[in-house]
Amino acid sequence: MAVGQVLTNDGEEWAAGALAQTDALSGQFVQWGVGLTTPVKANTAIESTTGATESRATGTVTKQGTGATAVYQNVATITKTGGAAAITECGTFSTAGAGNPPTGGLMYTHFVFNAVNLAINDSITFTITIDPA
Repeated sequence: MAVGQVLTNDGEEWAAGALAQTDALSGQFVQWGVGLTTPVKANTAIESTTGATESRATGTVTKQGTGATAVYQNVATITKTGGAAAITECGTFSTAGAGNPPTGGLMYTHFVFNAVNLAINDSITFTITIDPA
């Protein structure tokens, strides 16, 4: 399995807009999935949501640090409501999306990681940090 993270093309546009104070969308919505492919800048959605159909979580977005150490941080918790799943990816989005699993909105970041095996009512708290440097 390939592990990685990327600020997508939509994410770069969002970051530029945020720096220019023209984009009010904070990227606060976090979704998980079970995809295994290395993330690339052209990603626009979670790769696979098979067995991971929970709604996007609304994260708490803050700026941490100052000056050269300032970073964007989003902390969001998703709880497993369906059957067991091995969660391997997450992403941040501009909207909560629609449907089950949710779709829509712009994907700003995409992360793929080693599997976290979850049963019903287990949760993951994602802390997503973007360093603009």
